[in-house]
Amino acid sequence: MAETINGRENLFAIFRHEKPQRLPTMADTAFMMFPGDWSTSTEPERDLWGVRWIPIQFHGQMVDEKVPPVVSDITRWREQVKIPDPETAYDWEAMSKTRSAHWNRETQMGGLIFLEGHFERMHSLMGFENALCTLYDDEDEVIEAIKDMFSEITRYKFKCLRIAKEYFNPDFIVFHDDWGMEQNMFFSPEVWHELIKPELKKVVDECHRLGMLFEMHSCGHIQEVVGSLVEELGIDSIQTLQYPANDIRMIKSNWGDKLVIRGGYDGQRILRKDVGDEEKRAIIRQSLSVLVPGGNHIPYYYSFGVEPEHALELFADEVSRYESEFGCC
Repeated sequence: MAETINGRENLFAIFRHEKPQRLPTMADTAFMMFPGDWSTSTEPERDLWGVRWIPIQFHGQMVDEKVPPVVSDITRWREQVKIPDPETAYDWEAMSKTRSAHWNRETQMGGLIFLEGHFERMHSLMGFENALCTLYDDEDEVIEAIKDMFSEITRYKFKCLRIAKEYFNPDFIVFHDDWGMEQNMFFSPEVWHELIKPELKKVVDECHRLGMLFEMHSCGHIQEVVGSLVEELGIDSIQTLQYPANDIRMIKSNWGDKLVIRGGYDGQRILRKDVGDEEKRAIIRQSLSVLVPGGNHIPYYYSFGVEPEHALELFADEVSRYESEFGCC
């Protein structure tokens, strides 16, 4: 009988681009939330950047649109934002113990979630429509202001990364910055290359310098920039790579030997109450048949919404059924 390895060891084999002993389960990873970028209160509350968040049903928080945005003019953003210092914001010794208490460091990989990447922070400060319009403003003063804001966000993230390493010591960082809709990105790939990529590259490099893996979380259609994320920025893994918003067959074919894919499922239909279990199983198996061969895959979907528990159980069962028929690689 082959030696059995635990979930942590199995996942590390995948991140080394080796053949795993089994397909990972969602329980093999412990996710933790780095504080300061959203409120976690059940009441409206401002984050470290001054953005007021309100709780919403099923999926955490959203920016309170009933109050004026923090930034009304990108060229005056430094006058309007008090840039936070995360190092003095919390008792990090106590905070890290509380937020990592569920992580079994012997048997699970630990991922620390960084919310509010460059674009997300921009639109939480300005409002979504204002942020998009600003990204397409070609005045030199505006472009320089955007770059200045993004550079400051990078400096903030650098401090957060050092705190993360010292107090949490996670195996990887999950960096959130949603860029996509169902069929297109919110902005052109050219905008991403000019304004987001240079700063994100710095964050990836600093994360690696500190000895942590980098996992990019970006919901929606982002396939035009996946190649750059892998080849130019050197990310280790990606989530959630939603399907059918992205061509997972193309991405797997082009970068599946270099990139760990955590996701690649039609999570929206898996979670819908009006979709029957057999249809859900077919949806899950469709992605498994593309993503499992060749390895470098972690079955995962973003489980929020109405009654996710049954969908999670069904997902795990179908992954197990697939593995029993076709193996884990």
